[in-house]
Amino acid sequence: MAVPTDDADVTNASEPELRRLGLTTDTTLPRALVHKRAVENVFLTAVRDVSGSPVVLAQLPRMHRYFNDTYLPYYDLLLIGEVERQAVEAIAHGLLGVPDGARFVIRAMAITLDDLPVLRVGAEPADLVIKIDIERARRRRNGPLHGMVGRASCWLGGRRAAGFTGTVHFVSEDGYAKLRADAAAAPDHGFPPHDRPVTPALVGRRDAANVVVSDLTVAADAAWTRLVVDPGHPVFFEHPQDHHPGTAVLEGCRQTAVAAASAVLDVPATRLLVTKCSAQFSGFAELGRITSCHAALTGEDDGCPVVSTRVTQHNTTVAEARMTVTAVDDDAMPVGGKAR
Repeated sequence: MAVPTDDADVTNASEPELRRLGLTTDTTLPRALVHKRAVENVFLTAVRDVSGSPVVLAQLPRMHRYFNDTYLPYYDLLLIGEVERQAVEAIAHGLLGVPDGARFVIRAMAITLDDLPVLRVGAEPADLVIKIDIERARRRRNGPLHGMVGRASCWLGGRRAAGFTGTVHFVSEDGYAKLRADAAAAPDHGFPPHDRPVTPALVGRRDAANVVVSDLTVAADAAWTRLVVDPGHPVFFEHPQDHHPGTAVLEGCRQTAVAAASAVLDVPATRLLVTKCSAQFSGFAELGRITSCHAALTGEDDGCPVVSTRVTQHNTTVAEARMTVTAVDDDAMPVGGKAR
């Protein structure tokens, strides 16, 4: 049931106003609702239908072992992406009747950090208000929802901080089993022989455990890596997976793109942020196969380099991502002003 409100726009609502709408940060949503095993990886705290539109509340972590592993004091683009992924799952299950056992298969997504100063990590918790606009919903005849296209705006303190668009399919357990029936069995979930992650600072990370690429080669305006994701990683593999999860693939793209941009700009990777990302997934990145990533400078966006990345297995493309990389000066302010 939609919650009617005569209050000001929910994106600028005070905490008491949000509470009256049933949107609080008192506790996280049930972890199963957002397909998580570990509570520490659940960031949503409420989901409601407000005047006919889905609204989600999340609290962003400030000391997360992966999402805050950066040299720069900003909430991470892939954290926003993860929050949005959880929001889609919570809305689908909680408001749209998608069965609990359904698998979510993301086909395309785009994330933008619209205002870096707003996204700077501060002394107080950051309560993110997310408004969802479902542009297209596809249902089987007399059946459940099986696909959705939508966009979201993310607000902190009444200011728009980030945006998201995405296309997702909902697949039954039987349907997913058929979809994955032809996948070759991976011989091992460990690192391929001789592959070790690169030095963290070369890809903008502090913790070696969060480096997911090896064999880094940089030449002119391009970079090449191989994906090496630890199957024991507490975020990427916090529950069993039969393929490399999308977040790990995008992290590999991001790290490769940052390495390429670092060489082009002659700026340390520790001073670079990805502020825009658009991605398409054309297949599953299978475990146990050599997974390569290529990144190349392909343009500029408001003076910032745009890097196009491609992830392949056995010469077959499984994902592509286009990323805008922003350099940040020594005072931790974006060069040239806020991200656009």
